Amino acid sequence: DSEESSTSTENKINESRIRKIDEQLTQDFIYLLREEDFEFGYKTRSEEIISEQLNINALATRNWLNKIFLNYYSDEIVIIGILRIIGRFDPIQIFPQGQTIALAALTHKNDEIKELGIRAFEQWCSIESLNILRKLDIEKAWLKDYVNDVIKDFEEQLCHI
Repeated sequence: DSEESSTSTENKINESRIRKIDEQLTQDFIYLLREEDFEFGYKTRSEEIISEQLNINALATRNWLNKIFLNYYSDEIVIIGILRIIGRFDPIQIFPQGQTIALAALTHKNDEIKELGIRAFEQWCSIESLNILRKLDIEKAWLKDYVNDVIKDFEEQLCHI
């Protein structure tokens, strides 16, 4: 019985943490995703927010990010921003929500969003990413070519590790 009550206590603590992040950061974060330019080698403020929050509470941050992704799935600008950010993080830092977000992006009707989902897996360059990419069923020829190129690169890189 005490194990059951401690589990519910943990759930309440995590729900509280997510609610706190949600209340304090979501509006500003969404605004930043819509306004920022994502440039290679430049860390955006939205990326810094995720990094800061991951250091404070990784589980709550990953769940909060996943919640935003789901709630804003029809807002392509927000989704594109999230995908650009998650690919910049170490895959272990954002596991498993980051990988699930990247996978979900592959079901979006927007080809740029699909491409960014693939790019996130490409940036993570792991056996897990390779296994996922090998199982994708991509219809668009250019995206299929991109996936095949990434798979080929992974097979070369991961075989030399």
